[in-house]
Amino acid sequence: LGPDLLRQYVAEMSRVSNKAVKELTEGELRVFNYMLGVMDFENWISIPQKQMAKEVGIHPVNVSKIVKRLKEKGYIEIYKKGRENFYRIRPEVAWKGTEREHLKVL
Repeated sequence: LGPDLLRQYVAEMSRVSNKAVKELTEGELRVFNYMLGVMDFENWISIPQKQMAKEVGIHPVNVSKIVKRLKEKGYIEIYKKGRENFYRIRPEVAWKGTEREHLKVL
């Protein structure tokens, strides 16, 4: 990335972070931060909600509601395969992977 594009990218990531802190509830922030911490490359998360609930100390029913709200607010995407859910942090929000791959998905 060139210096101007890098500055623009950093500014956008900072804007998104500030927005999350302002608009997410405490529980939403806890689940979202957990998801950020466990996401694989290209933002994939394959951890059951029951395990998320245990890790963040929130009842599984509430984690389910929080995940739905995070999707509605545009922070994550949810993909279903059979009875299993896979999650992905939206690339506009955060990214774990190469710059080249990030630019492809934006």
